[in-house]
Amino acid sequence: MRPEPEAATAPAKGPGAALIALVIGSLAGAGFIAVMLGAMRSASKGRYDYPIFPRLLLFDDYRGAVAMFSATLMVAALPQVRPLGARLADLITARPRSTAAVAFALLCVAARVTYLGHSLSMDEYAPRLQAHAFAQGQFSAHFPPALTDRMVPEASRLFLFANSATGHVNSAYWPGLALLMTPFAAFNAEWLLNPLLCSLGLWFMFQIATRIAGDTRAGGWAMLFALASPGFVGNAISFYAMPGLLTLNLAFAWLILRGGVLDAALAGLLGGLALVMHNPAPHALFAIPWLVWLLADRARWPRLVAVLVGYLPIGVGVGLGWLVAVGAADVKPVIAAQVSHGFVADWAARFQGAFALPTPGIFLARLGASLKAWVWTMPGGFILAGLAMRRRGDTPWIGLLTASLLSTYLFYFFVVFDQGHGWSYRYLHTAWGVVPVLAGVVASRRERGVEGDLWRSWAGALALAGLLITPFYLSQMRTNIADSLAMRVEAPAEGRWIVFVTGNPLHYTVDLVQDYPGQDRVLTLFSEGDAADDQLMSEQLPGATMTTRDARGSLWRLPDP
Repeated sequence: MRPEPEAATAPAKGPGAALIALVIGSLAGAGFIAVMLGAMRSASKGRYDYPIFPRLLLFDDYRGAVAMFSATLMVAALPQVRPLGARLADLITARPRSTAAVAFALLCVAARVTYLGHSLSMDEYAPRLQAHAFAQGQFSAHFPPALTDRMVPEASRLFLFANSATGHVNSAYWPGLALLMTPFAAFNAEWLLNPLLCSLGLWFMFQIATRIAGDTRAGGWAMLFALASPGFVGNAISFYAMPGLLTLNLAFAWLILRGGVLDAALAGLLGGLALVMHNPAPHALFAIPWLVWLLADRARWPRLVAVLVGYLPIGVGVGLGWLVAVGAADVKPVIAAQVSHGFVADWAARFQGAFALPTPGIFLARLGASLKAWVWTMPGGFILAGLAMRRRGDTPWIGLLTASLLSTYLFYFFVVFDQGHGWSYRYLHTAWGVVPVLAGVVASRRERGVEGDLWRSWAGALALAGLLITPFYLSQMRTNIADSLAMRVEAPAEGRWIVFVTGNPLHYTVDLVQDYPGQDRVLTLFSEGDAADDQLMSEQLPGATMTTRDARGSLWRLPDP
């Protein structure tokens, strides 16, 4: 049941202006981005003439912006449809646990139907490879030494550490995501992990928004706004580390918000897991404002100490243990053509190569990423979150959440990479959970205000528009994955096979070279040309027979063992 409006505390003009800004801004933002991205495309270039980041931005995100504008315009033009979103918010508010459970089931279906169980990028493949090694009871994956350079080609060694002499291979990323994947990898079900983590993330959004607003409806709105954002759903069915980091960061904030010393210790423990999920930066950027807040008042120091102690077992113990173990495995954090100067020096060089002062190119990439974040978030999502700052004096939590989001956003202006593959602005996604939480707080407050009926109607309508366009985004994701898989010769379901993949940089076919420990019925190798491939097979697998060869590569049948 909708709550009764509060007594008016301000003239109607203020809320009216904010509501107008929300509706017009939602339409204008999507329309402006669609026009801008359309104008940035060159008439003389096709889709595959662009590298992956501008390709997805100028083609897929352009269509996404058009879809967002169209859906927002539709709900604006059909007043009879608008109440449906608010009724859905009512249902979620009454049943948050059931909502999280249903979301988990639907995300699992989407992970199989949309993502096809395939790691599209090396960022997704690397932790899956590591998880399969762990599931086999091994620290490193073990490839045949004579084939290692073909199974981990040079272009993949930004993401995988390899020793060509021993065949040992490890993920270049810290092991947290791989450790969480390991039980699932034992059953070839790694695709279950991110849906599970994101359904938990929805629960933390509900709890945080409810506690800040003092109203369970804020939690219901927050869950709805997240589910109405294609970026949340799309990342939830991927193999990236960012969805897990989003959930762990939200759990960290919720535990600090609860206020107990034991809660703070548990926040540190989960924060430690977040530090080693991928690399330490995403969680550190989120956590620093909270740690500074704890430090600012002596009365909060016991909680600060508890958080720091909580970081030790996983954040420090596992993190340092991983670095030592990788060094002992003698896998190199440099590509094969480079000369190693020692483990510490190699890591220092890798770290330095990732950062630089902002350049015009970085600014342009971050502008594009910001546009991605807007069109992958529910219409008006960022506007609603921004309105929360107007009441930030009521509680420190809104300011702390906002600081976590801004510190993450600003930090990546000093990172040289443009993101490459990825759905929405994946660098920001680790802190993106702040957006639906703050939007939920605003929606619940405005719903109780002088224009409560209008706010309730329009907040629900914009969420409904987001729900309507999410399947379109998922279809574009599936098309990208299917198009990528079409660039590789498919091995039959029976028999033992070698698949060679032809290098095609603009199609990123090197990312199709994916092999997992314990799954050697089909091995995928990177082609170095027909003559070199034939020579390799005659020397290493002389009993193999080539059955297919085309522009994508070749397929060789291995004799039965």
